[in-house]
Amino acid sequence: LAYWRVADEELNYRRFFDVGTLVALRVEDPEVFDATHRLVLDLLADGTIDGLRIDHPDGLADPTGYLARLREASGGAWVVVEKILEGDEALPGDWETAGTTGYDALWRIQQTFVDPGGAAPLGALMHRLTGDASDDYAHVVEQAKREVIDGPLYAEIYRLTTLAASICADDLRLRDHTWRALHECLIELLVAFDRYRAYVVPGEQAHPDSVAALEHAAALARTRMSSERAATMDVVLDLLLGREVGSAGRTRGQRRDELVVRFQQTCGAVTAKGVEDTAYYRWTQLVGLCEVGGEPSRFAFTPSDLSAWAARQQVASPLAMTTLSTHDTKRGEDTRNRLGVLSELPQEWARLVGEVRALTAGSRSSRVDGRTEQWLWQTLAGTWTAAGPIAEDRLVEYLTKAVREAKTHTFWTAPDEGYETAVLDLAHRALAHDGVVARFADWEQRTREAVRAATLGTKLLQLTLPGVPDVYQGTEVDEPTLVDPDNRRPVDVAPLAARLERLDDGAGPRDLSDEKLLVTSRTLRLRRELPEAFVGPDAGYVPLAHSSGHAVTYARTVADDARVVVVATRLAVSVDRLGGWADHTVAVPDGAWRDVLTGREVTGGVVSVGPLLERLPVALLVREG
Repeated sequence: LAYWRVADEELNYRRFFDVGTLVALRVEDPEVFDATHRLVLDLLADGTIDGLRIDHPDGLADPTGYLARLREASGGAWVVVEKILEGDEALPGDWETAGTTGYDALWRIQQTFVDPGGAAPLGALMHRLTGDASDDYAHVVEQAKREVIDGPLYAEIYRLTTLAASICADDLRLRDHTWRALHECLIELLVAFDRYRAYVVPGEQAHPDSVAALEHAAALARTRMSSERAATMDVVLDLLLGREVGSAGRTRGQRRDELVVRFQQTCGAVTAKGVEDTAYYRWTQLVGLCEVGGEPSRFAFTPSDLSAWAARQQVASPLAMTTLSTHDTKRGEDTRNRLGVLSELPQEWARLVGEVRALTAGSRSSRVDGRTEQWLWQTLAGTWTAAGPIAEDRLVEYLTKAVREAKTHTFWTAPDEGYETAVLDLAHRALAHDGVVARFADWEQRTREAVRAATLGTKLLQLTLPGVPDVYQGTEVDEPTLVDPDNRRPVDVAPLAARLERLDDGAGPRDLSDEKLLVTSRTLRLRRELPEAFVGPDAGYVPLAHSSGHAVTYARTVADDARVVVVATRLAVSVDRLGGWADHTVAVPDGAWRDVLTGREVTGGVVSVGPLLERLPVALLVREG
């Protein structure tokens, strides 16, 4: 037994990130695997559940071996993994999985509905309020990773260093590499590493991608260190890649193998705590971009980018999951859709921020920093609906969590009550100020159609792009939510069922929630009726020609024959600014088609977009007969 703070400095067991009460289990041990999986395998066997979602596989000692054992034990059940892929990183080819849980789909879909033209103005606003420049994101991440390494994850780094030092101390050719030098090299490697893990398995030839990832990190790390550490960095890199280093023939051994595995497990922890749980709460250019699995440094996606990814996904992981909201997302999809519209009206948004800052200047403590102000105003924009602002108790709970996760002025383990009071007092006074309320109400009304297009467009794409869609409970309707615990509040399903029954009885949609439920329910039913177009062995994805960059269009095919056509509006503010769709068209494959959302009959060919999207900003066409 020890004082709980000791765990951040001295720890003799593995844990989940920095949570000392969540002790890691050795599932690589067959006995432990059997004991911890007995219940879930029984549930699979008796049909209670159909598949498994494996969270945080990068925390395992041997993810590849674990997934292979799970496949054998489960009889080949459908398994997806909560793997955060950075940039164009792909899942390891030898993993026994259908694919990821969908974060790679989430950020691509979401950022396709972000206007790249908003990057510079929103960056300028951020710079005025916070001092952060548009190209500072990498520095913010670096600083955050250094802080978590020096703080809550120090015990893990200490253990790695001690392990490496013991290896060197026992080898005559490596004894001159000191504990301090090894410590510095390991820290710089962890800071420079740009993904969650390199999949090096002791005793196996490292995959070229793994070698490249570690060597890239080492090259960057060297630029941040004294040249005197170069030889030690070479040794550390060789040890982590399982290469021969030191006395001739030495590549394996209990400690060398353990160093390889534990370093990779620590990479994931440093990235998760440093990036997702720290940097994402500091970067404010457009806070909706700071999402699990996202890339805030890449402000927007084009439809062509999305199409290229979807085509690859159809070949590589057609049964992976797609999602927009989960129990772990920093904000729900409806909140992010509202935030995305800021990129379409950046000058107007900057004016609004200037006005509400002026209105609250007299009640704003000097302790409230620009980053937190940005956070407050964007959170209000992301959660403000036609019914008004988010409930104050939800806002208070969220802001408290946000400023503590940012770890700049206050911390979970050492709250600064004065600072937190100043932040929450500003939020309270803003919501009580008639002028502030009026301006946000005007903003909500001004952006309503753009939010509508983004809400229905992102949902339709998520449900029809290659993959198996995950609809997080409660997201069938428009309901802006924030991070845990806000997104884990109980969902009252009775009103949702009544709303769906009314739509099924032929009533027209009354509001955005009705429209989103209509899109969700009818798209999922279409998938059920035509599974061969979405998940069958002959299912395909084909982009369709169109004349406007504000349309996302594609077909789902069966044996290359188009059966379903999807059309969605992106950046509706620009469409409105240009006077509507004018003479823009989309090439619908030949044949007779029916929009399952509106009942409209469509004849294939070059079809005008305006009439097609007259009632809704999206269309879901199914081939008749």
